[in-house]
Amino acid sequence: MKAMYGRIEHRYCEPVAEALASDRTFAQFFMERANIKGWGEAFRCLKDEQENLRKSARFWWKNVFCPESRCQCPNLRGREVDILAVFERLDGVRLGMHIECKHPKDIFSEGQAERYRERLSCWTKSERGPPTIPAHEEAVAILICDRANNRSASDLAQFDAIIFFDEIAARIAEYPMAEV
Repeated sequence: MKAMYGRIEHRYCEPVAEALASDRTFAQFFMERANIKGWGEAFRCLKDEQENLRKSARFWWKNVFCPESRCQCPNLRGREVDILAVFERLDGVRLGMHIECKHPKDIFSEGQAERYRERLSCWTKSERGPPTIPAHEEAVAILICDRANNRSASDLAQFDAIIFFDEIAARIAEYPMAEV
């Protein structure tokens, strides 16, 4: 079943999602960290399209998942992405940023990190993934977390980039650095 995350995780995610949609320099920083080539400055975030596709959702970016009854990838049924932001270049190519947030006291559940690679593979194929997201043929998995993370090397290896909260705080005023 779909997992809902709480107040603490939301505090770390919402400013990132909104900055990705409104600040091209911030989005470029994430793209550069994920070693995405060929995106330069000529792209836009598909926030409005995501909002339109997720009419019943309160947030355009939050708790994106494939319903169990529709999911074609068995390990992903009902599993969520903390932040999903889809971007489009002028030539129509689309990129999905699948972002996992691990606040200071959060840990990965069994197999959670590995499912990001599966999700990227599945949701970038035609007619796959939830109908509540824009189709995208390219995707990256990004982990945002504190520098003092205690994640295993195998979990970290599942992500194209790891971006630390202090790096985000340098770009977003009043970003939370620690929450107990």
